[in-house]
Amino acid sequence: MSSDDSKMTLMRVLQVVLALAFLYAAWRILRHCCCQPSQAALLEEDFLGNFQDGLLRQNLDDPNAARWSCSICAFHNQLRTMHCVLCDAAKDASPTAALSLRQQSAMRRKQWARTLSPTGDLQWPSSDSMHGQFVIAYDPATSTCAWTPLATMSPFLAPAAGETLTTWQWRQLIALQDASFSTKVAAFFTRLSHTSRSTTKLNVYRDLAFESIHLLLQIAPASLCSTTSITMLGESGVDAGGLQREWYSLVLAAVLTPSAGLFCVNHKEDGAYMIDHRTSLEPTNLTRFRAVGRLYARAMLDGQVLPQPLCVPLLKALVGAPLSVADIAYLDPTTSASLHYIATASSVDDLCLDFTVSRGKSDLVPLLPNGQDVPVTLSNRAVYVDCMVRYLLFDRVQQPLAALLHGFNEVMPADLVLPFDYQELGLLVAGSAADLDVDDWKRHTKMALAHAATNSAAWFWELLREMTPTQRRHLLQFTTGSSRVPIQGFQGLTSFDGRLCPFTVEAIPYARGVFPRAHACFNRIDLPLYPKKELMKDGLRVLAQLEHAEFTIV
Repeated sequence: MSSDDSKMTLMRVLQVVLALAFLYAAWRILRHCCCQPSQAALLEEDFLGNFQDGLLRQNLDDPNAARWSCSICAFHNQLRTMHCVLCDAAKDASPTAALSLRQQSAMRRKQWARTLSPTGDLQWPSSDSMHGQFVIAYDPATSTCAWTPLATMSPFLAPAAGETLTTWQWRQLIALQDASFSTKVAAFFTRLSHTSRSTTKLNVYRDLAFESIHLLLQIAPASLCSTTSITMLGESGVDAGGLQREWYSLVLAAVLTPSAGLFCVNHKEDGAYMIDHRTSLEPTNLTRFRAVGRLYARAMLDGQVLPQPLCVPLLKALVGAPLSVADIAYLDPTTSASLHYIATASSVDDLCLDFTVSRGKSDLVPLLPNGQDVPVTLSNRAVYVDCMVRYLLFDRVQQPLAALLHGFNEVMPADLVLPFDYQELGLLVAGSAADLDVDDWKRHTKMALAHAATNSAAWFWELLREMTPTQRRHLLQFTTGSSRVPIQGFQGLTSFDGRLCPFTVEAIPYARGVFPRAHACFNRIDLPLYPKKELMKDGLRVLAQLEHAEFTIV
């Protein structure tokens, strides 16, 4: 073959290669233009339903699912969790390790659970260790409560409600009491779903959240267990769940603020709330505590999570669990240590104590008649410790506590609460204090096709992981009406009627200056199809910095 023929052949090969490259490039461009859905096309076909028809919270947990048992408190946790939901102990925690106050309380939660003897009789688990154990017993006939030694109380009495239950009722409750927490929760919501509940509509102003609590006292007895529906006056939102969640959050924040003078945080470690012993005993103020009792009970029936936790002594009062000197640690660690020293010291004479306690700067309160004339000695120090425990946990908050129990019992049937121990009740009311699990959030989110088909979905989850825990809670507050998720995690999000309503990310067209919009009634955020991750970051940051949402969209 001549050199000219070789050159011609090479030229033809190059022409063919270039032609093929041109055709391939043209095919890629044509394919992208014709086959890649545009934003408009995606949005046109993009609709995500909000409800999982027919599913309620009690349908979520499989009681037979594998779980790991906490070595500290014996709580059964889902396998995906690395820390105990109840006490925050690590999955591999050693039972001999130093325990936090929260873990100590969780470890003792089953100590005084009633049991059935081999002959079928109802009894306390250990009659030998009843000394120093007391129960707050509510009397519905007088709307008062009494400090009762556990040794003198019948095990048939449900003290927080003041009801004496039959052996048959206790057998049913004990069977549920020994079941897993998820089984108890399922039974709780199943019982509610089988009850015909009317709806009570409350018209409130956002800026008058504290004043709106009195509306709870105007609810007729026949409607005390009704579902709560909220209308925010001056706003256009319609309550499908978000307004209800937002109202509970606003009212509770107003009730617990120090300026209200009703509750206070005694122990900084757990940030839990106790009745403020300095609160006014005026009748008007006591009615507020009755309303707070109704608030907590109705929140439980409405399936709402109230993120500010109650302290252990108050939770024990709500379920009728025994109280002792160990519970002083949740109010005042210094006083708790002092009482422990008095109870164990070889001599107390040098302490120069008598049976009085200081109230304020100058008032002395006698713990016994003429207590100022009774010195504390080795022979009576156990009595002194018991008197101090009674004063700190009961006497100084007796009237507001009775009012709170009154309101709580008006709404909540005793047999709904009794299967739960006090730690489980705290979890049911306030949800988990653990940081929001972004993996769980992602796992139980419905993402719009327009986001899933572009980079938007990946950007959204990346930005959530980059946020601080506080920012994530603010974003959740804005998009669902609550800064905490239910005990089942994100899969437990519901509308006002208890139907499951998963977190949803809808897609809307992007335009300069358009921010994400929240439909908290449906646990939904409308997220623009941002062309850049930084623009999405700016939009989400705005939401994460908002303290509350105004419901102008439903």
